[in-house]
Amino acid sequence: MPRWLIVILIVGPLAVIGVATMIIMKSEAPAPLASENAAEVVPVPKPALSPAAPKPVFVAVAPTAPIATIPVPIVQPVVAQRPPVLGKIVGSAWSVKNDGTSSLFRGLPLVVLSRETSDIPSLVECLKKQQSDYESLITNYQGMAADQIKLYGPGGELHGMAEPNLYTKEINDLKANVADIKAMIADVQTKATIDRLEAFRLSKQYGGPHLDMSGTPVGEGRTNVDGKFEIDNIPAGDYYLVSFFGSETLVMDWIEPIHIDSESAKSLDLFNDNAVYIHNATN
Repeated sequence: MPRWLIVILIVGPLAVIGVATMIIMKSEAPAPLASENAAEVVPVPKPALSPAAPKPVFVAVAPTAPIATIPVPIVQPVVAQRPPVLGKIVGSAWSVKNDGTSSLFRGLPLVVLSRETSDIPSLVECLKKQQSDYESLITNYQGMAADQIKLYGPGGELHGMAEPNLYTKEINDLKANVADIKAMIADVQTKATIDRLEAFRLSKQYGGPHLDMSGTPVGEGRTNVDGKFEIDNIPAGDYYLVSFFGSETLVMDWIEPIHIDSESAKSLDLFNDNAVYIHNATN
């Protein structure tokens, strides 16, 4: 038998047994003790994976109505209110007779009226009625003058006894009044409005039928024993001072405009020159 074969047969089984023994010992050996100087190995946990960030979602939003803006009130400084202006009217009332003497009006009632508008057609109708009445009077006077001529003129029963009364003055005065009324009507018809008391004054100017006087009274008074008056507490504004006097022999009407704009007294006398109507039955 060759020598190399003998060696293999002897060494081979031994080598196999040795390797097996080493494997068994290694598997049964205890874990080595950690020394004080040995570093402690701490397992590092595996970092947790963070969840993926959500993708943005776009949502369509309907437009909303604009928010109403609430105005902030402006606080004004408090200003002390001035008391209203209250004025007064003072004056006297008298009449001048035909003989030149004068008489005071004692106890004459007076009223302060506010100005108001009047109806133009009513005033025009009233004035036309006055015009018609005056024209009728003219016709009557002319008829009376004709009768006088027949009676006292040539061929008349009383010829030579007296001059015929032709009523010339009366007729001429009436004709002048008619002309004034016609001019007044033409002027009134051009106005859009007219003060109510002014309308009354115009209608009363020539006597006869006239408009009813009306207005809102703001003050009243009477003349004293000396014919003087004083009406207090009249607010600022435009007014008429109105008064009427009537007796068997004398009739006088006043409607005087007056403006109050201060606390000082306004003077206004009532007499012949500013009366809107006078009828004096005495000579």
